[in-house]
Amino acid sequence: MPKIFIFSNSFAARTVLFGLDSLFNIKIDEVLLLKENHNQKENFLFNTNIKINLYESINDCICHCDFILMIKDNNTPEKSINYILCKSKELDKRCYEVINPWKNELSSNTSNIAHENTDFKKYPVILNISLGTISQHYCVEILLNKIFTKNNIGFKQFYSKETEFFLLQLDRYGILSDNFSRQIKFSKYQYNIIIYSINIGESIYNIKKHIDILRHISPDFTILQTDIKFNEYENSKNIIKYGCLSQLDILIKSHYKTVNDVLTVYCNKSIEQDSFIQDIESISLENKLSFDIFSKIAFPEGIISL
Repeated sequence: MPKIFIFSNSFAARTVLFGLDSLFNIKIDEVLLLKENHNQKENFLFNTNIKINLYESINDCICHCDFILMIKDNNTPEKSINYILCKSKELDKRCYEVINPWKNELSSNTSNIAHENTDFKKYPVILNISLGTISQHYCVEILLNKIFTKNNIGFKQFYSKETEFFLLQLDRYGILSDNFSRQIKFSKYQYNIIIYSINIGESIYNIKKHIDILRHISPDFTILQTDIKFNEYENSKNIIKYGCLSQLDILIKSHYKTVNDVLTVYCNKSIEQDSFIQDIESISLENKLSFDIFSKIAFPEGIISL
């Protein structure tokens, strides 16, 4: 059974793990991670379909895996990169190198360009707004894809620039699942729902910079993703109400926070949930999000909501 070694910083690894069971065009059964980047007590229950194993060294990981996903950035040691490339070649194991989109500034957003040819008034729209990369917006973007795919509902998905850049890199290697590959290429196909994701930066007040497109989208269901510290609940509801002309339906928190505006820290503590606030790592998030969306959205004729 295929085993993948993910070589990256802990944030990228935890983020990619979230939807790994549907990401590739082959089934992944086991993920290998470096023990030095993760805690033995770390919670990976948000993806119960895949076994997670921690290994002592890069060499151990390479020897026990079938292929490697290297997510690198400016802080990735060159020595480690070269070792992985040489060792994987020696053992005849595929190594896929991608740039970490959550660590590098991305200058373009082709998703937001492609929306110009889309009639948002014709279909129900789900808007997913995220406040910075530490909100782990990639996870919910992948989850939304999974929800509509599982329910056999045709959808058109516009990803955030970070998510799109990551998926495009995998697609160039030919390892991305057909579903994701079709979405990022904007192939012509029938759809009944539009999903639009955008990362507006770390402040909810940045929404005013995107007010034209957000009002043009006219969302039917709105998601806000934040870090674990976020507490401006009523403020965010009002800003989205008057900025997007939409109701804020659900707020999803990650377990990350920024310390001293530089360091990204994982908080291994529970997030208090209610009908509005949800934990991104909750095993019930998929069911909660599905129920809320299908209860509210008016589907086109011929599509039956759950």
